[in-house]
Amino acid sequence: MTLKTKALTFFFLIFTLTSCSPKLTFTDIEKRINEDYTAFNDGNVEYELKNTPKEYIKEYGANGLKEKFHRIYENRTNQPYFSDIGELRIQDRSKCNSTYYYKVKYTVDKVQMTPYLDSIALKFNENEHGKENVDFNSNSKLLQIRQKKEKLLVYDKDKNWKLLNYNSNMQYLNRYFGKEFSECIQLKVKNSNYITY
Repeated sequence: MTLKTKALTFFFLIFTLTSCSPKLTFTDIEKRINEDYTAFNDGNVEYELKNTPKEYIKEYGANGLKEKFHRIYENRTNQPYFSDIGELRIQDRSKCNSTYYYKVKYTVDKVQMTPYLDSIALKFNENEHGKENVDFNSNSKLLQIRQKKEKLLVYDKDKNWKLLNYNSNMQYLNRYFGKEFSECIQLKVKNSNYITY
């Protein structure tokens, strides 16, 4: 091999390693989503910082965000708890603005002590999640809801996957992942199918 061929091979190897995101398996994705709920249940501020987009941290400052997360977790009353997820469905890895992502759907059970839940709030939850997915035990004051969720796993500039909410208004993502990022994702998600495992 000539020196020129070795140099080109080395260049392409480095380019390949630094420009691609790792593919995640079904188990990897399921584990990452469950870790997110465990961190929420535990009030894990370090996890929240690690899961925040790099540009957001740069914009607001790591110390300020850390304080914000501490305030949120320290002032929780009647905190909801989440179980492991179920019925996970994944769209194949795709890319917008050179940023890789996965779109996922799943169900998760939320349990919360609700001492002041009235019939109006209960009816709201039944309308929001379906009557068959809501159960309220009036003796223990526990509200259980099976929720259907949609999220994005986005490969951020710090070479880590970030789990972000997916909804109809994701314009804020354009600030962190480039112009028209959210529009690109919504178009691709609408035209993609979920992989069967």
